[in-house]
Amino acid sequence: MASIVFATVGQAAGGPLGAAVGAAVGGTVDGALFGRSAARAGDLLLQRSTYGEAIPRLYGATRQAGILIWALPLTKSGGEKGGDRKAYTSSFAIALSSRPIDRVGRIWADGREIRNAAGEFETTTKFRTHNGSGNGVADSAIAAAEGLNGSPAYGNIAYVVFEDMPLSGYGNRIPNLSFEVFADQPDVSPGDWLGDLAGVSTVKAYPADAARNLSGFAAGQERWADDVVTLARAADISESYTDGYLAFRAAGVVHVVPETDLCINGGDLEGWASRREQALADRPAGVIIRYFDPERDYLSGSQRAFRDGVGRQLRVDAPLTAGAAGARGLADRLLRQAEASADMLEIALGWRWLGVAVGERLQIAGKAEVWRVVRRDIEGLIIRLFCEASPFSTSGSFQPSAPGRVLPAPVVVSEPTVLDIFELPLAFDDRVGGGLLVAASGGPGWRGAEIDWSFSSGDWHFVGAASRPAIAGVLARPLETGSGQLWDEKAVLEVQLDRDEMWLESRSASAILAGANLLWVAGELVQFRSALAMGSGSFRLTGLLRRRLGTVASAQALPAGARVVKVERDQVRFVHVPADHVGEKILVRSLGRGDPAGGTLVEVEFGGAGAAPLGPCHLRVSRQNDGQLDVTWVPRDRNFFDWSANDSDTSRTFTCQFTIVDEGQIKSINKTVSGFAFSYSREDQILDFRRALFEFDLVVFAEGDGEANVRASDIYRF
Repeated sequence: MASIVFATVGQAAGGPLGAAVGAAVGGTVDGALFGRSAARAGDLLLQRSTYGEAIPRLYGATRQAGILIWALPLTKSGGEKGGDRKAYTSSFAIALSSRPIDRVGRIWADGREIRNAAGEFETTTKFRTHNGSGNGVADSAIAAAEGLNGSPAYGNIAYVVFEDMPLSGYGNRIPNLSFEVFADQPDVSPGDWLGDLAGVSTVKAYPADAARNLSGFAAGQERWADDVVTLARAADISESYTDGYLAFRAAGVVHVVPETDLCINGGDLEGWASRREQALADRPAGVIIRYFDPERDYLSGSQRAFRDGVGRQLRVDAPLTAGAAGARGLADRLLRQAEASADMLEIALGWRWLGVAVGERLQIAGKAEVWRVVRRDIEGLIIRLFCEASPFSTSGSFQPSAPGRVLPAPVVVSEPTVLDIFELPLAFDDRVGGGLLVAASGGPGWRGAEIDWSFSSGDWHFVGAASRPAIAGVLARPLETGSGQLWDEKAVLEVQLDRDEMWLESRSASAILAGANLLWVAGELVQFRSALAMGSGSFRLTGLLRRRLGTVASAQALPAGARVVKVERDQVRFVHVPADHVGEKILVRSLGRGDPAGGTLVEVEFGGAGAAPLGPCHLRVSRQNDGQLDVTWVPRDRNFFDWSANDSDTSRTFTCQFTIVDEGQIKSINKTVSGFAFSYSREDQILDFRRALFEFDLVVFAEGDGEANVRASDIYRF
């Protein structure tokens, strides 16, 4: 029985393709329905590097190991791994498909997932995908190693490149890599795959169950005709050799032949037709299909359709991607078709039926059977058609199948570094001089990083290694402005930390006054006395001291979402920047396992807050009887931040900025003076503002370089 089924599969295509298909499939005698052997199908998950091996053509969604097509020798990465064992890296390219692909999804190394569906690697990896679109541009790593003139572009091959991949976790060897490949968009059908594979036009309207059953295919048999037959049978698409050209139809054409058109010989049925029926015991009793299940990380699965009775078990070992239910439905359909095709019919028709093509269907008027033409012979004006029976239905009810389950190790993504960079007017510890403070942190997958810095065009300078994340997060709710002179017992600072395991704790008032529990929040330094844990890294902080260490003019309402960093000596790195670089761009870089190639870069403008003169305090304004305004203040510097003995240098220069609202317009006038007082006569007020001042805002700036908010006093509203 089996050889009859195989022969008809091959004969169905007709012409040169039919001969190739017939030779490939018709010669099988051991019960393999179609496709490659089980061992061959399993090669899809084994890395190969055989010279001259055919690169498969991928369709839909598949999992492929691919073929290693280019590699550099292993290179020492400079580190130690496990005592005296060196760590190595390698750069290599793996070919996946000989037709363009859409994208690469998950990646497994030695069976363990190292890249998840979101495209996240567990460690920083230089990875590039070339989709085989034929742009003719060589990969940058290949071009750097081979030279521009000698670099293969692999223009019509979809391949991936790993550059400097760390190999210490794989025994310092290139691991067996396999890739989830999406070769087409979801709306591309199996009929479209078949048209691309065979190079012919197809009908896109294919049976609904074929769309449900089949989600991917890897064409890579030794002869492409074998793949054409495999895919056509799996997708329930009929071959048709019409007008001298091969085509495919989803349902085929059914020709109804009147009995009067049959070439009757003496009125005997045997004169116009001969029918051969296979014995029931010789028909196939079941179909076993092996497939790759996307619901189980594309691991191999097996489904079986069977009927009661004895008979041959047919096997399908083909590189098909399908779910468990889809594979079960495919096995059921193939069994029905194999059972029906055991019945053969030969008829003779007149020349007017010359248009009936191989692969099309016919029905004798008045009879229920539908027959599929698998061969056509022309003898004079007689057309002899050799047909196989088609099942009444290729769909039916069957016991649904569960895919089983898989318990893969999740990809623990090494998250990138979050860099918080800020300046303080005053040092919070014994480190003096202007510069930047750098805090490095990250999410739960952060594994530490090395920090360095540079001017926008200059050499990199090492800052230090951050092995533990700084305690950092975001402001959960806005915080209104507050006084820097008193304990604020009403305001609440709500913080959501980056990690659940991060912690903030309460301290005594004396510890706070000694510098404990210092937070940088959007430019302002705030201290807190009490911390209430709300769970999942959320805290409510009360007993606040605001505007600490000279962050005076930054005392504004702090918005929700602003970054919050706990300022601690062992967690915050200091970058000393000379004061003559105020206004220049500074680059800070983190190099961690989760950072992208080249590191995480943050560019800031150096404001010089640590070297800027400090704004004065105790601003006072009094009005004389004649309308003159007398302004006084107390200057400050870093040696006498508490201003107690800082009144001797009368040569220091300050700017008094008066601001009013006039008919809805804001107008400001600056007055530059020396000393610690300024008198503003009524006449000068009228000259500057066209009226005497009664309602205004006043800010006094200490003149010099550095950020204006550091050099400013509090706002005085008169």
